[in-house]
Amino acid sequence: MKIILAIAVVIIALFTLGLVGLRMVFPPVLSPRATEQDFYKNYETIMAVTNFMVQSDHDFINLDSTYESGVMSVRSDQPIQQAGHKDFYPIIEIEIDDPDVIKAIDILLQKAGYNVITKKGNTIHFQRSARLMDFSSGVAFSVDGSEPELTYRTQLDPLSKEGWHYYEEDFNEFKRLQESDSK
Repeated sequence: MKIILAIAVVIIALFTLGLVGLRMVFPPVLSPRATEQDFYKNYETIMAVTNFMVQSDHDFINLDSTYESGVMSVRSDQPIQQAGHKDFYPIIEIEIDDPDVIKAIDILLQKAGYNVITKKGNTIHFQRSARLMDFSSGVAFSVDGSEPELTYRTQLDPLSKEGWHYYEEDFNEFKRLQESDSK
């Protein structure tokens, strides 16, 4: 009887670890509604970071939950010249000097569940959900009022706050749609 109980405990433990492992590899994606509710809950903090990025001279900024607090990646304005090739502008890390912005970024990336915050061209997006490297979703803001520019966008829905949208980027779906459009 003890052997059967021990086997049952091992099976239950392996099953539980398997479910936890699957959730780490394939985390649940927040629904558009849950993402929007989360956006409104964190709106003031999101706007502090958005205003900082809009006012920045950098056309590319990346903030990641794995970065050290107070550090951002930007595209250098000093090109690396390569013979026979276009100039290459490397990504460098620089410190953020505004303590209020650092606090807002830390809240979003460490407590509120955002994974990545990026400014690229006219778009600032706050990634809330991700699945491996093929899918992400969150909220995006267009600096110039046009539609946000997202590379593998498969869904873009306006939110009630002007300039803000819920987005989904799905590489595999985007590729499939591109192939069907070309036929």
